[in-house]
Amino acid sequence: MLNKIGTYLLAFAVILLFAGPAIAAISGRPNIGIVKSRDNASYSMVEKGFRYLVSETHPGTNYEVYVLDNSSDLENIAGRKFDIILTIGREAAVRVSERIDDIPVIVTAVLNPGKNLADRKNVSIFSLDIPPKKQLSIMQETLPARKRVGIIYDPDQNEAYVKSAKTAATELGITLKAFPVSSAREVPKVRAMDVEVLWIIPDTTVCQIAIIRRLLIDSLKNNVAAMAFSPSYVKAGALLGITHNYSELGENSGRLALEMLRKEGLLSAGVIYSHCALIYLNEAVAKTMRITIPRKITEKAQQVFGR
Repeated sequence: MLNKIGTYLLAFAVILLFAGPAIAAISGRPNIGIVKSRDNASYSMVEKGFRYLVSETHPGTNYEVYVLDNSSDLENIAGRKFDIILTIGREAAVRVSERIDDIPVIVTAVLNPGKNLADRKNVSIFSLDIPPKKQLSIMQETLPARKRVGIIYDPDQNEAYVKSAKTAATELGITLKAFPVSSAREVPKVRAMDVEVLWIIPDTTVCQIAIIRRLLIDSLKNNVAAMAFSPSYVKAGALLGITHNYSELGENSGRLALEMLRKEGLLSAGVIYSHCALIYLNEAVAKTMRITIPRKITEKAQQVFGR
């Protein structure tokens, strides 16, 4: 899995390396469709970053924007003469990919995309899944004394990701204890896990409101620092959050769109994972656990809650 990720990253690095002198040759007025699962601040940041990159080279680009919250009718999208379609969010990705198979579709802002999306010949995916080694490295910088990490996951959703995480943990000298579950009832109590850090990853079996609330409360009671993937979890009681930079996600999608416009016939770049991450911290939780967060981490943080 890690070799596959490395291949995708290398391929995208090559795209970026040659994009500068090459995209200047693009001519014409592209017609681009943008389909968002809903209208929210994060998705708007993706759209803004994408438009900025594309319009910088093609100021006359025509954009047609669909928001599934407002207009769920995409029956006619296959008949539109789009050069590229950008989807933002899972629902938009699924619904567009079901209808379009002959023009490039750039999928953004999805976690754990799965084979149904990743295996489509015309779909490129900018995944919100931050590589395990990147997350564990940030955790290690933040909590250098804590070596035992627990991760709860549903194997049907995250078997490959956890396998990669185990490899990364070994390389970093971290002990990763994995707890597979198939239902909410199987989620273990934090005390029984015998870990120093609880790593909460995107997993619909685990990430239910009642379960997350219980895990965060128990982690505080048992002096187990929680690391999560959403700022809202950090605000609710996790110590550390690592999430994607949505503006950069949009800009990287825009760079790929320019390369696809230049290279007629380029339908897919596969799955691309970003190593750029935003850090969120909860200072009140740190004080409760008597944890001193290194200054270099607080200086990097996008936001610190509980001050």
